Amino acid sequence: MSVVPAGKRPPRSERCRHDREEQDAEARAFRLASRGTVSEEVPNQEIGLIQTRQRWIAEQRQRLEEQLSDVRRSSFDPHNIAMLRQRSEARLETATPEDWRHILDALGVNVLSRRMESGS
Repeated sequence: MSVVPAGKRPPRSERCRHDREEQDAEARAFRLASRGTVSEEVPNQEIGLIQTRQRWIAEQRQRLEEQLSDVRRSSFDPHNIAMLRQRSEARLETATPEDWRHILDALGVNVLSRRMESGS
């Protein structure tokens, strides 16, 4: 049994094949152990690999649950966004030059201007 590295998930067909190979290897190890033709070390190694795989799955599940939680926290309701836009528009209409400077600074915007000479 091999452990899949974090963030790397094989395609579905490969996962199915991998799962079948894993099941076959476990069944083979069990048959050999039950006949007494294999030392106890082989099943113990298999158990270790299975436990490693289970830990990896638990870590992946935790990582995905955290990502899902982040997505749920940052999901936006279109109605709330529309209300925020309306409030912002009303405030921007009455903004002073100092307010605009503060807004542009907060957004990290640099304003460059060049004086244009008249062509007379």
